[in-house]
Amino acid sequence: MTDAGTVQTPASDPGSLARLRDPRVRLVLTSGTLLFVELLLIRWIPSEVRYIGFFSNFLLMASFLGIGLGILLGRHRRLESIAIFPILLGGVVWLITSIQLNVQIRSTNEVFFGLAESHAADANFLVLPLVFALVTAIMASLALPLGPLLRSMPPLKAYAFDIAGSMLGIVGFVALSTSGTPPQVWFIVVVALVILLSTGTGFTFRRLP
Repeated sequence: MTDAGTVQTPASDPGSLARLRDPRVRLVLTSGTLLFVELLLIRWIPSEVRYIGFFSNFLLMASFLGIGLGILLGRHRRLESIAIFPILLGGVVWLITSIQLNVQIRSTNEVFFGLAESHAADANFLVLPLVFALVTAIMASLALPLGPLLRSMPPLKAYAFDIAGSMLGIVGFVALSTSGTPPQVWFIVVVALVILLSTGTGFTFRRLP
């Protein structure tokens, strides 16, 4: 029996696949992955590029902006695929690990972000807006299924599952971070979560009246 506004899955689906296509499970997974990735980017990027560490709030704003854009795009276009997310995340990892940004200190009272005696370091000014745009795109691509999922069940119920998933994502990242695991482990967890989300794509849903 299926209520109006809930996701329907084919009866022939295996039990595990059907559970992954359940809107409640997908909403918890999507929200948890969003918060996990957000905290990962906010923690990892400034640790790799000290220049961005002075503007860490920009990463938080980029995350909020990306999630909002992803929800809006998902609501209007009924997009549910996060296939572009791994490409964007790989691009950010390559950018952060490939570009060297040195902080040059000329005195105890002044900090120069690689500008002294080097015209090549002028590219540092492009790094912050570029990373901001990439983080926004990453979070937007990951939040695309969130719009349809939030509309697939009554608002209060959807909000409860959304909050539950967000809390799980926060607790998961905090547990890994405080236990001293390296960033490689964090990215492995993200890969596993994205595989689960990709496995559950292809669901159909009816909008609430």
